[in-house]
Amino acid sequence: MLVDLANGLRQQLDQIIRLELAKEQAQNITATVNVLQELCTKVTHLKHFCQLLEGRLAEQLLPIVAQFQALADDIEASRQKFVAQPPQFRQVENLNKLRPRLQNLEKEAQDVWRKYATARISSALELWQLIRLLPEVQPHATELESSIAKLNRSAGITTPTNSRDLDDFDNTLTTLTRALSNVTGLDAEIKTFLAKVSNKTATVADLTSTVLEWLQKGNRAQSFQISFVSNQPTYGRANVQ
Repeated sequence: MLVDLANGLRQQLDQIIRLELAKEQAQNITATVNVLQELCTKVTHLKHFCQLLEGRLAEQLLPIVAQFQALADDIEASRQKFVAQPPQFRQVENLNKLRPRLQNLEKEAQDVWRKYATARISSALELWQLIRLLPEVQPHATELESSIAKLNRSAGITTPTNSRDLDDFDNTLTTLTRALSNVTGLDAEIKTFLAKVSNKTATVADLTSTVLEWLQKGNRAQSFQISFVSNQPTYGRANVQ
């Protein structure tokens, strides 16, 4: 009787052990599947992003693409172990070690786009700062500022997710550039004068005949005034109002 009881207890203990092992195995399976799905989703997004920019930034993306392929191979190696016979279900630790590499690649790819976008819009933004207070620009200021804000978001906060986003970026920049180019007579001398006005370093000495002639057109002169600086009557500065 005692032998039967001992055998029964041993069977119950074996069953408990099997259940605990099955529970642990199930937890490992669930955790590994979740991490695999997460990493595969992010890898897919990164691959799509690189392919989207390939036509514009193929050379800049080459190092990222090379690292990306190595990362994808490592993820696939863990997946193969997970589905192998016999399977190795505990892959979470190995997969988690790949996260920083993926995050770095995501950031590097985004930085490539932002550097490109910032360079594309820099000339238009610089020109806008010079002419934004001119009378011929003021009627369109709200619309132009909206376009500029949109371009700044594209270059600094958001990243394109499809070809429509890229087309929208190009079209917005083209429209803005065309609108800014409607201000006539902006040769190098005029731009230098406006830059000095903008940073409050323009003096009466900068009012050359070319600048004065340009100011007389389209009532532009009304947007400027000359004032004394540091109570020195012989030293004047032109300030934008």
